[in-house]
Amino acid sequence: MDVINTIILPITGGLVLMLMGIIGWIGNKIDCKLENITGTLSGLERDMRGELTTLDRRQTVTETKVNLIMQRHYPDDARSILESR
Repeated sequence: MDVINTIILPITGGLVLMLMGIIGWIGNKIDCKLENITGTLSGLERDMRGELTTLDRRQTVTETKVNLIMQRHYPDDARSILESR
């Protein structure tokens, strides 16, 4: 029993402490990588949102121009096309 208390328990405690340190180090590395990925994804989302807004604005302008041209040149056809939507 004296051998267990003086040798095995301190060694086991030291190994458990080392294991906790290694797990903490791995967790820190994973956290840093996740922060980097999150920052990259946030930037991509912001850029895509801006591009989508630009495309939506262009589509609205194009539809407005087409509707005006249709109303000007083909008033009867334009009315029936717009009503069918």
